[in-house]
Amino acid sequence: MDLYPRQIQVSVENEPAKNRYGGRAGDRLAGYVTYRQVGEALALLHTEVDAEFEGEGVGGALVAAVLEDARNRGLEVLPFCPFVNSYFRRHPEQVDLVPESRRREFGLDRVA
Repeated sequence: MDLYPRQIQVSVENEPAKNRYGGRAGDRLAGYVTYRQVGEALALLHTEVDAEFEGEGVGGALVAAVLEDARNRGLEVLPFCPFVNSYFRRHPEQVDLVPESRRREFGLDRVA
């Protein structure tokens, strides 16, 4: 069974003026992740995917790109967004981005 029947190419860009990472499929905004930067941490607050693109892997592609950018910038991640938090559960190799002292707060202290 193919979980993602369409292969959606999503380009993700940080939009600091809007406090979000926007994911575009062609010229359409397919989804976004809102954030607030707090010192050396990126608090991820909400993930939204346009109804047309739901179930196509857009949310996962967005979060993967955001985490890659955070890692490249040397930022820690605070996954307040339930979707981002569940992404960490599915991808425990990324949990190192969440400060060890805060993992319990997000229910990630036993993930890894």
